[in-house]
Amino acid sequence: MNTWEKWETNPVIVSFNEKFTPVWQIPFPAITICPERKFMQNKFNYTDVLLALNSTSRNLTEKESLYLNAALQVCEMDVLVEVYLNLSNTKPNASDIITALKEMRPEYYDLFECAWENKKQHCGHYFDEIITEEGLCYNFNSLDPNYMYKEEVKDKKVIIEWSLENGYHSESGENTFPRRGLGAGTKAGLFLMLFGLMNHYDKLCRGPIDGFKISFHSPDETADISNQFIQVPYGQQILIAVKPKIITTSERLRFYKPKARQCYFQDERYLRFFKFYTQTNCEIECLANYTLHKCKCVKFSMPRSQNTPICGPTDIECYYEDANSLLRQQLLKGYKGEVLHDLDCDCLPACTSITYETEITQAHYNFVSHYGAFLKDMPTTDNNTPAVEMTKLYIFFKEAQFLTSKRSELYGTTDFLANCGGLLGLFMGFSLLSFMELIYFCTL
Repeated sequence: MNTWEKWETNPVIVSFNEKFTPVWQIPFPAITICPERKFMQNKFNYTDVLLALNSTSRNLTEKESLYLNAALQVCEMDVLVEVYLNLSNTKPNASDIITALKEMRPEYYDLFECAWENKKQHCGHYFDEIITEEGLCYNFNSLDPNYMYKEEVKDKKVIIEWSLENGYHSESGENTFPRRGLGAGTKAGLFLMLFGLMNHYDKLCRGPIDGFKISFHSPDETADISNQFIQVPYGQQILIAVKPKIITTSERLRFYKPKARQCYFQDERYLRFFKFYTQTNCEIECLANYTLHKCKCVKFSMPRSQNTPICGPTDIECYYEDANSLLRQQLLKGYKGEVLHDLDCDCLPACTSITYETEITQAHYNFVSHYGAFLKDMPTTDNNTPAVEMTKLYIFFKEAQFLTSKRSELYGTTDFLANCGGLLGLFMGFSLLSFMELIYFCTL
């Protein structure tokens, strides 16, 4: 009975592979960067509009109203309570919100300078603009949306020669996509010079936090930038050493239930909006379904169908509470052993998964003295402080090789029978001959 129980409840063992894997066999991490400063003050003065609305209840122009509705979607909750109560409960259009955020955003050249593997190019060559719950962000090395989402788009710009379960195509060259690092160290990674123009940024929307949020994830999954991120401040030189962590699963485990092996193969778990199953993609889609169920709308950045209503200012508090509510509900059901329903996530890890752990080193970057050495007039603000903030950021693989892990069978059918046979032989003197002898005597 003990052997049967172990076989039934814990049939999987996770172990290290015998050989090291070189980093060029896996993709460089997808990197999503979101600036904390969402608006340029010369395009939309969020602080002035907010204070005027709270103090005088003045009527906003149509453009100010559109920009404010978009701003409330990405600003911190603690400054919004009184504002959204003064706004009508209209459901905004997602395209209007995205257009407004694009019109208010800082431009590429105000934020980045980029170099990949010591080759410096315009950041638009490396980074794509994407929509996240943090607003407009910039992404490096993610798959094209044509391959990530279940929608038909004719214009396919990039040929993908990689998948999570199968890796890179055997004939893939050095310049395949998603990009892969050729080795370890800063010269084989990504370099970013990050800028901030202090005079132009609104400081009320995100509070006193300056800098950027950075998220590392697999190229085939969406960044959960509001929950899993690294805070990168200004005035620092930061080195981020990446350590990949990969776990694969033996094909022999396909015959076990997902709950027993604690993972899903790609063809086992259906997602409505995403083509690729990952735990993060599943959780994002589940939160969108739960938000629609509770609030009758979804946030503009959530995956959705065309006719799904977008949450307006008065719904903001509702979808902020949904994430914790969903976790609380699943925790209680897990304790009680209840069956999960459609609105529950049930998001086990993918059977083949890749994560990127990081080690961070930082030092003070005195850019004022650095650039002041050859610039006679350093730009300053009205308070005679530097008008520009800078941070140098290096992202690279820490080591050229790493160990992967693998799920495999703890007991196969043969192992189980052999184990039981040994126990029966030990305690009963039982063998195949004695079994035949038993039949012989019973039928004599």
